[in-house]
Amino acid sequence: MPEKITAIFTRPGGERNRLERLAFGAARAIWSARTDADVRACLDIVAEQQSCGRYVIGLITYEAARASDRAHAVHPPSSLPLAWFAAYDEPIEWTGSAGEFTLGEPRVQTSREDYCAAVRQSLAHIRAGDVYQVNFTVRARCDFSGDALAAFDQLSRAVPMPYSAFVNTGATQIISLSPELFLRRQGSTLSTSPMKGTAGRRPSWDDDEFARLRLEQSEKDRAENTMIVDLMRNDLGRVCTFGSVSVPECAEHFAIRPCIR
Repeated sequence: MPEKITAIFTRPGGERNRLERLAFGAARAIWSARTDADVRACLDIVAEQQSCGRYVIGLITYEAARASDRAHAVHPPSSLPLAWFAAYDEPIEWTGSAGEFTLGEPRVQTSREDYCAAVRQSLAHIRAGDVYQVNFTVRARCDFSGDALAAFDQLSRAVPMPYSAFVNTGATQIISLSPELFLRRQGSTLSTSPMKGTAGRRPSWDDDEFARLRLEQSEKDRAENTMIVDLMRNDLGRVCTFGSVSVPECAEHFAIRPCIR
């Protein structure tokens, strides 16, 4: 076990419902981008490191979008770089953290009035045909102390997700839990598994099955799922061979076990 874990990611294992939790210690190389012009250079280094047989873990912020399209409106720069990457040698299976942490109550950073106004504005843009989807989120803050790695360990065990990650850049620790596969490249093939439409788990099998069927028959959720599939298909079509993009499966179910508090 490395003395200090700097990055972890999970991925589906060979057995059904089994996740591999892979840890990395000291990085062989670290690089980042602070300007739009540096983002593409960062991605070129990613390809170089991967060609050497190394694992590369990193992050790309939403604000880096202007590196590929100057038309995107983004927030002013934050303390995070636009992109940050680190290259590692072979990982090891991670068994968990013995550290401790405390987490305070979340405080939403948006007032009810601003929230409602933003929803009304989003709906107006949709009705006007300016956009067909708005991913509207709000930020919450909470007090935290202790070991961020232990927090990732506890969260990823309570709600195991196939694509989770922990990244320690030195200045910032990032925890990500996601059921979605954004992009996977295998040779010359790209694949993605977006997810839309959710329903809370129920305590009994009958109620759980009823919730699943209700979700399956929901016109809104099916439309949302179709919309994100079309969006990803169109995006892949911009970089893939014409006519090669296909959707072998759509609207399949993915079950996440409930978190026991």
